Amino acid sequence: MRKSGKSLRPPRLDDDFAAPLSFSVMSALQGDAELEFGTLRRIVECEGSLLSGVIARLAHAGHLAVRDVSFGDAPGTWVRATPRGTDAFSDHLAALREIVERREAEV
Repeated sequence: MRKSGKSLRPPRLDDDFAAPLSFSVMSALQGDAELEFGTLRRIVECEGSLLSGVIARLAHAGHLAVRDVSFGDAPGTWVRATPRGTDAFSDHLAALREIVERREAEV
């Protein structure tokens, strides 16, 4: 849970975001963004099959919500971060910041 925008637990790195593509997908979907698959693919600059796998893995972990829609004969897939995913990614970023701040304090 969060109180006043801060996590009640200490920040920790999350293995779900360790891969660069997973990190990029979550970064692109911050701020309540919901993106169509093709747009997300162009933003993170990867092959569709690789992106599909990452989306499936992050959705299975509860970090993403996926919505399939049809516009006439044209199907589309829309992706957004879930509240759980947003919180987990925020904690991951906080842990990274803490690592950098500790290192800077040592120098």
